[in-house]
Amino acid sequence: MPQDVTVHYTGRFLEMVSVRTPEGSDWEYVRRTNCERAVVIFGLTPDGQVPLVRQVRPAVRAPVWELPAGLLDVPDENLEAAARRELVEEAGYQAQRIVPLFSVPANAAASSLFLDCVLATGLRFVGRSGGDEAHPLEVHLFPAQALSRDLYRRVQTGEFVDPRIWSVIKVLEDHFPQYWPVKP
Repeated sequence: MPQDVTVHYTGRFLEMVSVRTPEGSDWEYVRRTNCERAVVIFGLTPDGQVPLVRQVRPAVRAPVWELPAGLLDVPDENLEAAARRELVEEAGYQAQRIVPLFSVPANAAASSLFLDCVLATGLRFVGRSGGDEAHPLEVHLFPAQALSRDLYRRVQTGEFVDPRIWSVIKVLEDHFPQYWPVKP
């Protein structure tokens, strides 16, 4: 495992760094300056709806369909508390239950950030959502049973969809039969 990290640039939230690998090459990647993890929330309402957010992502210069998500950047906040906080902040929903699903690197080739994916069940709308003035987003509900098909159609028409949505659906299908498929 590489040890010596060289910082090439430090911004407000990100650093560009490089490490020398055991094979002797330099590997560049990005790391966050304020945290090492983020939570991604796949929510389900009692009637089988999934809230997704759509927000412009400057890196791709277009809106992207995504699961509600956010950084684990509050000191001493655990995964469940962060998931609950981000679900309200981004989508306006409270969850009855949070179920950890899996943790994975966000992009192992280019970033040191890890993602903790959770399922949030028993969602109840509690009020305003949609980000803030600096980072506006739209919240839309999708029927869970048609979610994969609907998002694939959107990709076919040129819209951008975060592929983590399909990853979570597959994990639910294969390992959490008590939650998926959703019964209409």
